[in-house]
Amino acid sequence: MNKTFKVTIIVPGKFHAFNLAKGLQNKNVLKTLITSYPKYLVIRDDINKKIVKSIFIKEILERILLKLKLNILLSKSYYYINLLFEYISSKRIDYDSTDILVSWSGVAEKSFIKSKTKKIIKILERGSSHIVFQNKILIEEAKILGLKKKPIDERIIQKEIREYELADYISVPSNFAKQTFIDNGINCQKIITIPYGTNLKQFYKLDLKPNEFTIISTGQISIRKGSIYLLKAFEELDLKNCKLILVGNIESELNEILKPYFSNPNITFEKHVKQIRLIDYYNRSHIFVTSSLEEGLSMVQPQAMACGLPIICTTNSGGEELVDDGENGFIGPIRDIGFLKEKIKFFYDNKDELEKFSKKSNEKAIKYFSWENYSEKVYKQYNKLILEKRMN
Repeated sequence: MNKTFKVTIIVPGKFHAFNLAKGLQNKNVLKTLITSYPKYLVIRDDINKKIVKSIFIKEILERILLKLKLNILLSKSYYYINLLFEYISSKRIDYDSTDILVSWSGVAEKSFIKSKTKKIIKILERGSSHIVFQNKILIEEAKILGLKKKPIDERIIQKEIREYELADYISVPSNFAKQTFIDNGINCQKIITIPYGTNLKQFYKLDLKPNEFTIISTGQISIRKGSIYLLKAFEELDLKNCKLILVGNIESELNEILKPYFSNPNITFEKHVKQIRLIDYYNRSHIFVTSSLEEGLSMVQPQAMACGLPIICTTNSGGEELVDDGENGFIGPIRDIGFLKEKIKFFYDNKDELEKFSKKSNEKAIKYFSWENYSEKVYKQYNKLILEKRMN
């Protein structure tokens, strides 16, 4: 039986799509990558420019609005900007030569509808939890913090729900994300779960540890990331010769709440750092903490593991796919300051255990969480779906 098949990918940005595209290209099954990134940026990831279709109007519009600091206008325009990208991308697909169409959620509806008559396998990539769960927990958290945060645009929610129905399969990176879909009525047989990887050539262990016990957390400092709980835990512990580094831009809604922490000399807030510089930040730290309230799988976690950092994470971070609890890190509930304090203190007090956890974290990342490993799992899954389709 002929096992050859071709995959088209649609992504409004980058995410992990370029890693996926490169892996499928190496298997000679990638037909087209449609992205809002300019071609010159895409080919830096060793993707053949002949198979890249760039619709960069989305990036131009968003970056102009950000440059002019028109964030409110951007949030109001986001639905329409994505709709424009979706409309153009749906016209750039060679439906007759595509066997599997992979699209990121939020921009899939038009191309999925067009694919129905072609018997193409439609896979929706969703890097977060079910959008209804995501919206609910963000509203809930804003209320807890006493913040006025607008819910996700109802048009975006309804659009994604339609995409969930149109998709043959929904690909998520963790069992946490999968469960939120099941809880919202999606058949478990429809959900593909494959954890993300990391670039092991870019992230690896070095001997750069400082004398001060250093905790690091990377990614946006936001409501969704539960950053406030880590900050509270750190201040309540008040450990000697201990510092906390948060790397990432601060969500505007949190600025007022975070003001008391800006003056703490043991807490460093770093703005967004380029990926190439993160290896130094990880290797100059002892442990990595993510206190996320919701995300499919925080990709900074395997990065930190590859650099030999034990992970303290929440159940809602996707960390259960990476962390063997009590072996290379700890997993606890969201909003649990006591849990965070206890596990940070464990590593602070037990340098020998810290070293053991560090070794196991690094070893697991190397063995299981390369992008090559991820791509191999995806390829096998796609091949399985094609074979099942041809047998029916």
